[in-house]
Amino acid sequence: MLSDEQIKSLVLSANLVSEQQLFEISAFAKTVGHSLPEALIEKGLVSYEALGNLVASSLNIPYIALTKLQIPEEVINQVPPRLARKYKMVAFSQADGNLHVAAEDIPSPEVLELLARKTGQKIIMYYASFRDIENAMQFYKKDIQKTVDLLLKEDTG
Repeated sequence: MLSDEQIKSLVLSANLVSEQQLFEISAFAKTVGHSLPEALIEKGLVSYEALGNLVASSLNIPYIALTKLQIPEEVINQVPPRLARKYKMVAFSQADGNLHVAAEDIPSPEVLELLARKTGQKIIMYYASFRDIENAMQFYKKDIQKTVDLLLKEDTG
């Protein structure tokens, strides 16, 4: 994720907020313990999508709004749960030997190479908001619950 200074620079250069608004929102963020992006969104100055597009553009990768997608189970399972949780990344699409993966903070080239070897696919990275990544991670929690339920059923069955 970008630093607050980088976020400030992006939103100012895109004319999404004035310097005065940015000063006020920075003070608000510190007071309530939010990150600058959270505060900008909470106060309605910037949408998740607008901020996502700005950040993705600065990282030279595409933005993806995961909340607008239905991610097939077989696709999301391409990234092992432990790796997904550790690096906050989610596979959302695969086609033509490419696995499309979203993250808020782009993993190191070594991690991406490991994932490419594990899946046998080329990894195409996208930026997604923290909120979208967290929502998509709920899939793994459901998967864990299914396993627990199955083990309990076997134990009592």
